[in-house]
Amino acid sequence: LENTLVINGDGRNLDLLKDEGIGKTDAFIAVTGNSEVNILACQLAKKMGVKKTVAEVENMDYIDLAENIGIGTIINKKLIAASYIYRHTFKANVSYVKCLTATDADVLELIAQNGSKITRGTLKELDLPKDMNIG
Repeated sequence: LENTLVINGDGRNLDLLKDEGIGKTDAFIAVTGNSEVNILACQLAKKMGVKKTVAEVENMDYIDLAENIGIGTIINKKLIAASYIYRHTFKANVSYVKCLTATDADVLELIAQNGSKITRGTLKELDLPKDMNIG
């Protein structure tokens, strides 16, 4: 990786982060095996001026907390795997699925095939569920 600094240390160590010039970086990614450490490290990086932070949060109980305190992007291997598997359960050509953690909703990206029902008229003519949003 070009222009990338990998720090093998405690992301909660303020002196370490200052010495490495973390405040001048574009992004900070915390991917230790400990959800709490990753959340705290991202909070500290945000406080030091990093605009984009990413935390691996494997403890499902902490995902909502991490999202609500605004640390940035949350990565959870279980949800990524579930989204990938879920994508293959559809009969349609689904290119992307995102399982949202803070709500009871899923986001799907579907590719409309030539001649499919959705390409032959307007959306309001289709019999879609009332709680479905299309964007």
